[in-house]
Amino acid sequence: MNSIFDIVEGLIDDLSENENLQDITFIKAYDADDYNPSQNTLTAVVNIDELKRSGGFIQRLYRRGTYGDIFSAKLIIRLYGGNYVFGDGLTKALVRLRNEIALADSDGFFDSGVISSICYEKETGAIYRELTFNIKYVLCEAIL
Repeated sequence: MNSIFDIVEGLIDDLSENENLQDITFIKAYDADDYNPSQNTLTAVVNIDELKRSGGFIQRLYRRGTYGDIFSAKLIIRLYGGNYVFGDGLTKALVRLRNEIALADSDGFFDSGVISSICYEKETGAIYRELTFNIKYVLCEAIL
């Protein structure tokens, strides 16, 4: 994998195929601010935010003997409840999603997720909660 998009798209592919998450539809929304989720199912809108670069190639030692550009980003997954899911069901689904992401993250890119309070989106008439992860990864890694 060589970019944040590859990392996140790989995660979305893994989660979409996960039997424990078959009731959730995943949408990539990297360029969108407003979402119009499906009203008949749980919908997870995945977005990358606050992409930052620390240091530069051969300027920062990431691990012993390894140099590269270190990037960090915020991954925000907004889980919409649809017409038939209320607060308790939304919370259970989001905790299940957080646990499955922890299991799928074999490379250790994602920190422990933070879950927001329940929110109401007036434009779509949907309730949602957000699951936020901080991601750190090395791009253009060089091993010395």
